[in-house]
Amino acid sequence: MMYDAKVTSKDRMSIAVKIRALRLPALAACFASFLSAQFGTERVADRDLGRPSQPPFITFLGIVTPGKMTTDPSLVPQGPVAEVLFEELRATTSPGGPAGQVLTSIKTTYDQQGRAIEDVRKEYGGETNTVNRYDGPRLVSQESTFPNSKAPRPKFWNRWTYNQSGKLTEYRRGSGDVIQNHLTNFNRDPQARLLSFDYRQGPKDDLFSHTELHYSPDGKTVEISSSDQAGNVTRITTQTADDQGHIVQATIQEWDWKAKKLKPPLKVAFRYDQQGRLIEQNTDAHDFERGGSEHELPPGKISITYDDAKHTKTTAYSGQEGRLTSTVTYNAIGTVIGVSATAAGQTIATKLECSYDNHDNWTSCRQLGERAGVSTLTKMWRQTITYR
Repeated sequence: MMYDAKVTSKDRMSIAVKIRALRLPALAACFASFLSAQFGTERVADRDLGRPSQPPFITFLGIVTPGKMTTDPSLVPQGPVAEVLFEELRATTSPGGPAGQVLTSIKTTYDQQGRAIEDVRKEYGGETNTVNRYDGPRLVSQESTFPNSKAPRPKFWNRWTYNQSGKLTEYRRGSGDVIQNHLTNFNRDPQARLLSFDYRQGPKDDLFSHTELHYSPDGKTVEISSSDQAGNVTRITTQTADDQGHIVQATIQEWDWKAKKLKPPLKVAFRYDQQGRLIEQNTDAHDFERGGSEHELPPGKISITYDDAKHTKTTAYSGQEGRLTSTVTYNAIGTVIGVSATAAGQTIATKLECSYDNHDNWTSCRQLGERAGVSTLTKMWRQTITYR
């Protein structure tokens, strides 16, 4: 398990929670990227990792969650931005306070290259100050302090190290003088493709897993295998790309902790349209825990259709338990402003009503949720942008 000192964002879609409440089925294992974002590599370009393309797996939860909404504070506004003050406001008067009260504020400062260099977050009476440092285009350190903490708290940090060719050689994450997570021993071939790396964990920097990658002669097929500290193989993913680099097939084998052996291979196929957009995921039939996690691959076919005129994407899945569909709506610059999901005969929808400035950046937004024909104001935000 990954150590994580960060506070989980409260800006997640409520629909994800309600999908669980509808008792939809789910599988038993999470098919995340082999070098997942939680390891601190989400800030590293694939070219600097040397990793191959990643399969566009869609889980049960992924069918109905749209990714980042327009109001996600991690999205960088368009234009010559110098500073952004993001504020989440109390939507309605409650025992906690009046409507319009600031619940969360994030003040972000950008440099001339449009990179975030400082971030001051205030919420629930606390404050987190984060400073980012770069070496050329690459983020090399991120340090967070907690100036208003009632008890002394050590600095929380992330550090990335690159070689002269710009390839990642080390990632460390920790608090104070204690390391918590560590990616190291990156090996690459003469084509700069990733061959292996180690993941270490805990204050003793103990080896947690070792990952190796093997490429076919034409480079289109890659086998990725992970083993634990004792050398036992715990996961094998084999993926094949087409001439455009899109993953068209992936086969997964994971360790069965009850049977103490690898599970049978699970095959997943993908199809794309002429614009390279995913339009179908087809997963082999397989057994799964009915009460398991939402973060699982549904057996059978998931279909995706796009309406470019309406700026929508509709994802649909039918299984033994019924049909699950969702439609995501985008604004003019391609960020999400609405999602509607239907499952077990119930529809849950949420949409953003926003005002925009002349750079097409939002300045105020309201989130409205709708269920059983009843619309409710659930969230409000405002954003003040200072341009250069």
